[in-house]
Amino acid sequence: MKVKYCSIKRVLTNYKWKYYLLLTIDGSQPLKRVNDNLFHPIEKGDVGLDIGTRTLAITTPTSTELIEICDKVERHSKKKALVEEKMIRSLFSTNPGTSTSTGTRLKVAKLPNKSKRYIKLKMQHRELIRHISELRRYQHTLLTNYIISLGDNIMVEKMDYHKMVQ
Repeated sequence: MKVKYCSIKRVLTNYKWKYYLLLTIDGSQPLKRVNDNLFHPIEKGDVGLDIGTRTLAITTPTSTELIEICDKVERHSKKKALVEEKMIRSLFSTNPGTSTSTGTRLKVAKLPNKSKRYIKLKMQHRELIRHISELRRYQHTLLTNYIISLGDNIMVEKMDYHKMVQ
């Protein structure tokens, strides 16, 4: 095996910066095996996919399924929204001259003062975003492996996003 490319990736995890070395190696990856059996065996046959905004319809000659895409992410999105609300309240409480008596923000006002609580909430918000993106990536990987295990000829219906907007 020969290393083709190296890069360093900086990731904020648990409120600390961690550095990872990413190596790109020449060649094809080995197949995963568990007890001398393929980990994700690929079946022969056709698989049809119809992608919606939140769901994925999978059709094979023997079965049809409707799967929700990234269903575990919704729970963490609510936590993220709560942290964002706390951040806004903290920011306006430390900058009282930037909003009117009704609570609306002045357009020309800048928010120079950021409290320690706001900075902690910002780090917590950043950690939640990282966690949500990792969870989404993991769920996409599981779904991809499942689709590949159903068949080797995968057909995807084209989706016209412009028609969905109207």
